[in-house]
Amino acid sequence: MTGLVLLAELAALERQLAALLIFGLADALLSWSLSRPVDPASWLALSGTMLMGASFLVLRHPLQTSLQTWVRRRVTQLFPGGRRLFSFLPPAWRIQAQALWVRHPGGTVLRTASVFALALAVDWLMQKFAFDARALPTAILGMAAIALIASGLYRILQSAHRPVQPYLHALPLPKRFWALQDMAFVAAFGALPLTVLLAPMLIHLNAPVDTTLALAYFALLALLRLPLVYGGRQAVLLGVILTGTWSGAAMAVVR
Repeated sequence: MTGLVLLAELAALERQLAALLIFGLADALLSWSLSRPVDPASWLALSGTMLMGASFLVLRHPLQTSLQTWVRRRVTQLFPGGRRLFSFLPPAWRIQAQALWVRHPGGTVLRTASVFALALAVDWLMQKFAFDARALPTAILGMAAIALIASGLYRILQSAHRPVQPYLHALPLPKRFWALQDMAFVAAFGALPLTVLLAPMLIHLNAPVDTTLALAYFALLALLRLPLVYGGRQAVLLGVILTGTWSGAAMAVVR
């Protein structure tokens, strides 16, 4: 378990999206092997977990490249007219959505699938806990992880703005227009999995607590723009520290 945690931190620092699939399957195998009596099947699952962790260390760069290439090809084949999908959005958001689609289609699809899968997994855990005292800390950790994954869009949007900065500065717009638009766009993106996450909490838990957590979640999404845009090479590490601090503070307030 310690090895998987360290490998997950390494994958987060290197922004290896392929690790999401590897560590998800490895954690599932580890949980299954530890929940069984000691038998050959449990030892086989535990050995498979260790093998998957070792394979990530050896194949992480080729696997990342091949996975991104495959996803980009599949997205292009499934949605050849993808730019028309965003015609209903306001002009600023349409520009941002097309930047994500054109520059990083594979990463955008994987990021979207990851946040929704994480929200559904947290819902499943809260149902297993029967919405007892463990439900709120689980929801807080899920919100923190979703916010950290969604905040990666800040870096993509910033890289899309950088080549056209002279043109953007020449437009008759407020000084912080695109910064605010990026924050609003990422907040809207993060609101989709939050809806999936909060739906059972609104039914089984206290509604004011859910409202407070939702507001704190959007505040975290806004604050994550600072380390992700201005953090340089330590951007991901600073984002993880900020998210961990937010999680601890939120748990302390809820308790």
